[in-house]
Amino acid sequence: MDESADSSVPVTVREDGQRAGSPENETRRRLQQAAGAIDPGRSFFVTERDPSGLYRLALTDEGIQTFETALGIADDFGRRRSISTQSTIADLMDRAAIREELAEVRRQDRRDLVGRLRLRALAARYRGSEEPPAGAIALSRLLRAVAVLLVALWTLRQFGIAIADIQAIPGILSQIPSDILHLDPGRAITAVGRKIADAEAHVIGGIVGVVFTYVAAAIFRPFAPIYRKDALAPALRAFFRFSTWILRHVDRRAPR
Repeated sequence: MDESADSSVPVTVREDGQRAGSPENETRRRLQQAAGAIDPGRSFFVTERDPSGLYRLALTDEGIQTFETALGIADDFGRRRSISTQSTIADLMDRAAIREELAEVRRQDRRDLVGRLRLRALAARYRGSEEPPAGAIALSRLLRAVAVLLVALWTLRQFGIAIADIQAIPGILSQIPSDILHLDPGRAITAVGRKIADAEAHVIGGIVGVVFTYVAAAIFRPFAPIYRKDALAPALRAFFRFSTWILRHVDRRAPR
């Protein structure tokens, strides 16, 4: 014991002759040395047992990240969950990966433009994995159905015009005697040709419209399950993924 120290505070001297301070500081020092001696990618924490039988634990950098991920997953499954019960294992894994990347960028405390954009893109993608409100789901389904319905109505109109052109041909032919009396027998033939050409064009338009209707239904999918915010609009999830991917690569190439 060092006699110069206050008798009310126990002070020890290490083997190298330096003061060790209180037992808590000495334990903290040994844990820090142990944590610095291991590969942080191979261990999540280090422990030391006290003479009383209790253990002291120190997390490594890898352990802190894993601990944050575990807390986030536990929160997703708790009463205050923000994800849908329809979420798949792939959704949970993707959400955990986004959370880890978002936490890493936040710890960097970036002030540059790329860092701020990357932080916002990751935050938007993370919020996109949450469950949307019922009103937003209903509105999204309505707009999707209206979009498909408009294309279908345009397609039906094309076929309707073509049918009307064909139905008009007998009436035109019935006017041939009157055209002969007026010395214009070719007018009816010309009108019939125009109707046939117009009907053919609208039939082709209707066929194209059928293809467009199928494509619109495949893109908008008005009856598909919507359990994520990034599924409220078509291709929104793909846009979030692309934006975070491109910003990640730009950030890696940007000079520091």
